[in-house]
Amino acid sequence: MTSAPVASTAPRPMTRAALRALRDSVDRARCSPSVEDSQPWRWLLLPDRLELHADRSQGVARLDPVGRELVLSLGSVLLGLQVAAAGRGTSLEVDRTAVDWQRGPTAVLRPADGPPDRRLSALSPVLELRRTTRTPLVADDWPSLLADDLRSAAADSGAALTVLAPRTAAAVAGWTAEAAAGAVGPGRLRVGPNLLSRVPLAAVSTAGDGPEDWLRAGEAVHRVLLEITRHGFQGGPSTRVTEEPDVRALAGRLACPGRHLQALVRIGRGLPAPGRPPRRGFDDVLTDRSGSRSA
Repeated sequence: MTSAPVASTAPRPMTRAALRALRDSVDRARCSPSVEDSQPWRWLLLPDRLELHADRSQGVARLDPVGRELVLSLGSVLLGLQVAAAGRGTSLEVDRTAVDWQRGPTAVLRPADGPPDRRLSALSPVLELRRTTRTPLVADDWPSLLADDLRSAAADSGAALTVLAPRTAAAVAGWTAEAAAGAVGPGRLRVGPNLLSRVPLAAVSTAGDGPEDWLRAGEAVHRVLLEITRHGFQGGPSTRVTEEPDVRALAGRLACPGRHLQALVRIGRGLPAPGRPPRRGFDDVLTDRSGSRSA
């Protein structure tokens, strides 16, 4: 009796065009924001896939013992790469089901059939234009389209965005001031409360609070910031508010009951950040083992 043939499970190598598109996308994604501008990521390009890995030598372990903010940063660059690829007309399949940022890849990407998500493609023109605003912003009336687009952007990345009422925003700013003074927790927070007050604040939250949730929250924050830029506003993300567990719990219970607060985003108008922040070199963030370097 003969046995039935076993289907091949060998990986399918990418085309030279796909490899070139991924290299170019890695290059453009270097402008993605990260916690403390640490850029704690490294890409590994293989013949059949692109892997995203944590680079802990670039992280902020002193302020981030569990790695939550590091994974938020990985989510940010993951979104940046998807936007860059969509801008080239390349659709990607992203596997986030086995987030193992300490020992293995955080995400695995492969080319997918069909056109890219048009909402990602629409963000490609502003990918390099986005700047993290660290100066005070002036409150402005939000067009309803902006608020709707920001909620949709967060939802598209598996998170939720809640625009905080003025009283809630003021409470969060007050807790931040107390934390900075050491009245709440060990006083590790360094974000000035004046940056959180007097401008609209939005909370990005997730249903769970594990590594995959952090990764998706990082994607959501970057996506929201790009939408803010696309609408002509400035955005300033703040994950520092959530560095201190006590403040994070207080703010989360008020801002997004029943969910886990991952970051706050300031939205308004102000002077764009001058110049371009320093970025790690292309060869510093990409290890190419695809076997087709000249593709």
